[in-house]
Amino acid sequence: TRGVSCEMEYSLPLFQFLCLEMTRRVRPQSRRAKQRLQSTQRCLDRFRRQLAKKRFIIAISMFVAQSLMPIERRCWVVTRSDTWWKSIVLRTFTHQDWLDNFRMSKETFLYICNALYDVLRRRDTVMRRPISVQQRVAITLWCLATPAEYRTISHLFGVARSSVCEIVHETCSAIVNVLLKQYI
Repeated sequence: TRGVSCEMEYSLPLFQFLCLEMTRRVRPQSRRAKQRLQSTQRCLDRFRRQLAKKRFIIAISMFVAQSLMPIERRCWVVTRSDTWWKSIVLRTFTHQDWLDNFRMSKETFLYICNALYDVLRRRDTVMRRPISVQQRVAITLWCLATPAEYRTISHLFGVARSSVCEIVHETCSAIVNVLLKQYI
């Protein structure tokens, strides 16, 4: 009967209930009762401080754990079908199909792609995969070889209209800067 021991592990509501019950029963007229009440209050304060420290440590550890985890980003890109380019053109176009549609052979196309690779290559990002050099050159050649609009080309190659416009300008600039010096 030496007072309340703070070594016991209570949940906060149970501990507060017990402390309140003890303080209600104890009449603080006697010296011993006052000491008991003060001891109980000190114990309750110590318990609250320990609980606050534990909550703080848990909050900090959760924050650190979340900051170290890689962020999974949602892609806001509209999904488009590039089946025509990947399945039909690259796999089934004959030599004559290449000449009719791109106005050059597949070998010449691949040569241009290799020559412009360093200039037109883009890096992968967290948001999306880049448009390949072959597809960039094909978009430009299709635009130059046919009277198709950017909208039609974007549907054929599975890219956005704005990307088609940007790709055509970048590829034409790369052709002028890289290949013009070699051939003219």
